[in-house]
Amino acid sequence: MTVTRREFVLGTLSTAMLLSRGAQGSIARALPLGELLYKSSHVLIGTAVDAYGAWERIGRRRCIVTYSLFQVEEPIDGREPPAAEITIRTLGGVVGDLGQRFFGEAMVAFGQRAVVFVHDSAPNLYVVTAMAQGHYPLVADARGAYRLRANFDAVAISNSPDAAMRRLDGRTTPEAADLIAREIDVAGR
Repeated sequence: MTVTRREFVLGTLSTAMLLSRGAQGSIARALPLGELLYKSSHVLIGTAVDAYGAWERIGRRRCIVTYSLFQVEEPIDGREPPAAEITIRTLGGVVGDLGQRFFGEAMVAFGQRAVVFVHDSAPNLYVVTAMAQGHYPLVADARGAYRLRANFDAVAISNSPDAAMRRLDGRTTPEAADLIAREIDVAGR
């Protein structure tokens, strides 16, 4: 029996499809600003002044997590800050010569000012709400005003005008504080 090249290719592809395992992935839903605020216990401006990575078991996997000591400058949501310094845990980081990255996770960089939306994870421990959607590094513009920068590389967000990342990206800290205050007033909190 002679097999044509086309039959061989089709047979090989069919076998590969039958024997292959399904791909796994996840989708991040763009959170509106109101929902991001609702899920957060604090919205703070500050700087990570220290950080270390450690191996931990998350679910059924061992992975690297980073604990960042975040020095709080001020809240921008009108709520009392929890302390002058808080500890923020994020997935990924470096332990020794090994590094691990979780796409979509916030990266609270050492020495970088940022606005963070956080919520309690354990006593005296916070996590960034909605991963990268709740973390906005502050970058000085040409006039010296600090502007929030959304990390669109970490999270693919739809063009929804309600998405917090779309609404906050490029705003100065006073503009962001005003936008947040209006959103809180609308929600009646």
